[in-house]
Amino acid sequence: MIGRRTFLAGTGAVLLAAPRTAEGQPQRTWRIGWLAAGVRLPQSLAQYEVFREELRQRGYVPGQNILYEDRWAEGHFDRLPDLATELVRWNADLIVAAGGTPAALAAKKVTTNVPIVVVSATLPVETSLVASLARPGGNVTGVTFDAGSGETSKRLQLFREVLPRGASVVGIVNLAFPGMTIYWNEALQVAKQLGMEMDTVDTRSSNADIVGIIGQRRVGGLYIVLDQVVAAQGRRIIEVATERRWPTMFAGTVGKGFVEAGGLMAYSPSQDELFRKAAVYVDKILKGAKPADLPMEQPTRFEFVINIKTAKALGLTIPPLLLLQADQVIQ
Repeated sequence: MIGRRTFLAGTGAVLLAAPRTAEGQPQRTWRIGWLAAGVRLPQSLAQYEVFREELRQRGYVPGQNILYEDRWAEGHFDRLPDLATELVRWNADLIVAAGGTPAALAAKKVTTNVPIVVVSATLPVETSLVASLARPGGNVTGVTFDAGSGETSKRLQLFREVLPRGASVVGIVNLAFPGMTIYWNEALQVAKQLGMEMDTVDTRSSNADIVGIIGQRRVGGLYIVLDQVVAAQGRRIIEVATERRWPTMFAGTVGKGFVEAGGLMAYSPSQDELFRKAAVYVDKILKGAKPADLPMEQPTRFEFVINIKTAKALGLTIPPLLLLQADQVIQ
């Protein structure tokens, strides 16, 4: 409510009372740390803005009752513990692990007191990030990226619809990412069930030479799994794929952005939904909820995006039924 003016006798000074909450207590300014494992790509910055806008809608106004401090590891996961420590020293009231499991694990190692909200966590139970999805049990909760083998199967089925019959697929993936080996073995098994031949390019450095690593492999299409390391090379991958007329399918929360930048297709959980949900968790915790008691959520909304302009450049005709399934068609 509006603060009342208090006149100080003998000074003529006028003070405004501090803003107060519904409970009559002075309103505090919350300090939110943003710990990102990746680089400042346009797609990543857009996610940050979706998160902040959701909090604005819930009454958190930068400079008035909330402050943000961000740290970016630029794809170098070994930097995450030091960056998390910096946010703790900044006296963050809460840390958002925007880089998924690696960022959340790093933050968890340096603090057991500061609440951590993770976005797009991979295998949070298997990596000991939380005790269970239903009852996380520590200072970490948030949104997972896990949606089961059905998501992988759907993605590969969609991709198969645009590939030449019998085309070999090369998967670009960072197997050092926590839990990725499990995901990738699942993808290989699904591909086999669908009658697709899929080779693996393991990319563990954001400075890797994708063209050199692919080498002389037969390539009918590229299946790109976007963690922070692979995403740092996304534009280069698109350039090479366009030059060599390779169809691309992106998996990951920033996949849509890479299709907008010239990739062919993406099928993944809605990035906006995940980051809005993260903001909901932050709101609940700032209002007194404990991370240990807030169940982690799995994605419920998926987006299938096709770039028709890219398809034409590749000489591909997208089947009409496939276009009808798309949530967004980029002309």
